[in-house]
Amino acid sequence: MFMNTFYDTKKSVMHLWEQINDEDIHTQIDWVPYVFVPNEGSNIKTIDGISVRKKEFSTYYNYYDWQKNSNVTMYENKVRPEIQFLSERYYDIKDDDLPVPNLKIYFLDIEVHSDSKKFPNAKDADSPITIISIRNNIIKKTISFGIKELTKKIKNNIFVWCDNEEDLILKFLKYINKHPCDVLSGYNILNFDLPYIINRTKKLFGSDKKIYNFLSPINIVRTWKQKNSDEINIDIAGVTILDYYNIYKWYSPNKLENYTLNYVCQTELSKGKLDYSQY
Repeated sequence: MFMNTFYDTKKSVMHLWEQINDEDIHTQIDWVPYVFVPNEGSNIKTIDGISVRKKEFSTYYNYYDWQKNSNVTMYENKVRPEIQFLSERYYDIKDDDLPVPNLKIYFLDIEVHSDSKKFPNAKDADSPITIISIRNNIIKKTISFGIKELTKKIKNNIFVWCDNEEDLILKFLKYINKHPCDVLSGYNILNFDLPYIINRTKKLFGSDKKIYNFLSPINIVRTWKQKNSDEINIDIAGVTILDYYNIYKWYSPNKLENYTLNYVCQTELSKGKLDYSQY
């Protein structure tokens, strides 16, 4: 069963990640989106009963350019390529026959050292990252990359000592690129952890190198500014991002005074975040 998809518009290639017989498989498929246009006498009909025919294209550029310059009424032109591809590929499979894949999930958390009393800003990313940790749900262990030696051992924790911040970031990115996850999760990672890592790499290694692309198993990470905001949207090819901050705000029946992790823990569990300062 499929785990993830990513459409490369430059190459007109669909990247498909599937799990078949417990084996993770990545496939690249030459594929171009299509539209439907009115065509009298066709057996293909819209939900409104309008006869249409399928119009195909040789490349994504041709697909995009034709829509931009055409005045013809068209259908399915606003469907995301990934959705159109998946609907086509799995159309004949019944829901009950769709196996649930065993997803590898990483829970991400970073620690930043700041001399200021203010909380570090992800946009500026001025303060150094001291620890990056990911919890692997498959092996049930936490892999931590840090620049300080541990004073005490932590159960089910694999610690990777790093010479400095640059070494820490590179080791983390190389690890996650070599051992990719299916889902990247955490609390407020879309507003802090991920943009901080990305912006910090730009400061340390230069914006042109884009080494943060190693977050993706195929080395493609797209970022763009949100409307009327300095915050950025992040899309990691091959990885689904699930932020517990957004999930909790959306699904929780509780309306809280604030949504810091410590406050949410106190509300839901009657205890705050774990304190690891002794380590």
